[in-house]
Amino acid sequence: MPGCTIKTAPRFTLNLSLTNPTFRLPDLYSTAKLFGFGLKIFHPWNNHEVDKEEDDEVSERETWEFVHSGRSAFVIIGFTDEDGREVRDLERCLRYCRQLGERCIMIKSIHQLFHHAPTLPKLHEHLEQTKRNDVHLWKPDNEEKGSFAFDVQRIGKRRSQSATRTIVESFAYMAMTTPIRMKDPEVLYTYFEEYEDAQAQERAQLLSGQLEQTRLDIPFASEKDKKVVQIDYEEGKFVGGGNLGFLRQIYFGRLVCEGSARLLIKKFEVKERAFYGNTSMESEMSLLMAGQTLSSAGKSVYDPFAGTGSLLYTCAHWGSMVIGSDIDGRQMRGKDASGPGVFRAATKYGLRNRILDCLTFDVTRNGWRRGGLFDAIITDPPYGVRAGAKRLGRNEKNGRMQKDEPVLMPDGTYSHLQPGYIPVSRPYEMTDLVYDLVLFGRWMLVPGGRLVFFLPTVTEDWDDLDVPVVQGMKEIKFCSGSSQDFGRWSRRLITMEKTDSETYPRPDFLPVEMEKVPGHHNFPQRFMEGFDPRPRPGQANESA
Repeated sequence: MPGCTIKTAPRFTLNLSLTNPTFRLPDLYSTAKLFGFGLKIFHPWNNHEVDKEEDDEVSERETWEFVHSGRSAFVIIGFTDEDGREVRDLERCLRYCRQLGERCIMIKSIHQLFHHAPTLPKLHEHLEQTKRNDVHLWKPDNEEKGSFAFDVQRIGKRRSQSATRTIVESFAYMAMTTPIRMKDPEVLYTYFEEYEDAQAQERAQLLSGQLEQTRLDIPFASEKDKKVVQIDYEEGKFVGGGNLGFLRQIYFGRLVCEGSARLLIKKFEVKERAFYGNTSMESEMSLLMAGQTLSSAGKSVYDPFAGTGSLLYTCAHWGSMVIGSDIDGRQMRGKDASGPGVFRAATKYGLRNRILDCLTFDVTRNGWRRGGLFDAIITDPPYGVRAGAKRLGRNEKNGRMQKDEPVLMPDGTYSHLQPGYIPVSRPYEMTDLVYDLVLFGRWMLVPGGRLVFFLPTVTEDWDDLDVPVVQGMKEIKFCSGSSQDFGRWSRRLITMEKTDSETYPRPDFLPVEMEKVPGHHNFPQRFMEGFDPRPRPGQANESA
């Protein structure tokens, strides 16, 4: 239906991965920014819309928090143009959907939403009205050469074949005139039931009235299944659950596209590479980080702690020209005599022509002559769990005498001129590294460029103020931010954007004094000590 403009803006259901839910919103909004369209987010369980133009900050925060929490596998979206107006042209919306599906790692599939409801009767009631009034929804299915099929899925619980057949037959009022084709149909209608188990409900502290209504409206549930559900009406909590769980929502629509970007997780699997190491970033995180850089053809991306090149490959996949550096060139080269390991792996992926080079130097003593060179800087700084960050210089704290003048070898040449010479290095404290990285990004990025990095932190010590605040750099964050939680510690994905076109000086990479000790301070030592709590002010004196 080329150029089809409809009265109400189309809505679409995103079926998302349940892993790493805190990365959903950054993944979606970065892709939207890359392709130049806006998003409107709708609550998948109560039609609650987020509209910034209405200045409804509470509603926006609540809906984002819900998506961020991962309680639902679905998100409902609409599209806006550069002026913030809703896009009503269907073909334009479908193009945006395909761009999301091709780029967003978290998307499993995208569906044009006909309606969603808490029960099957309510869904049918609405769909029968749209059958009469919203002809645009059904037009492709009435074309002479069309074909269709139904896909019934149940999220959170299993469904028998007989129950699936009953659901499909309940849509008989649609009166389709086109043939049914189960394999590769022209139109695939999708029906999703989403359930939430009793434990998740109890954690959510839902009202007893809401729970009872949902329980009684479970489609095709037997009386036995209903009766095993127990609710504490006074506390508003579940105290037991049946084998059906609790129906939260039914979504009905038409498949637009599958999420092809998720296939890249397998393609870039670490163990399938020609070259990798113990600290190589896993493929899903590498792809999510690359998405935050807005990598695309014609852009340049730099990784100052490249290691085995995991982040270089994923940025190069999206078309960017990439360059990496590391203080220890052995990580990038590997031991194979056939050539540098990063280049060999890139060749296997068909990306060798996008790897500009891999350089060996200390980023604090870099050879860049000017700033404003890169569209993005992406990195996973070494934080000392397996291999700590290093910088050139003598380690004055290890108690060993280190020479401060060149060493002359027996053959008459200096040691630092020998092949394979490894210069003296010292630990690079995480607090200094993070602050230097932000200043370095401000100097090296073009206006609008992004700095993307992982920040390890002790969970109980984390504070939003741990991310350095400097003029010209703004953190882009949704809710409490994106993180991988490992219990007592986590690593947080930090995305910052250069907000102006000012010319900033080269960082001096000198130690900094922080008003507050950040949660990532002295991280390697605290990791080895099991993250024992830091003594509070005055605690040491009291114990003495």
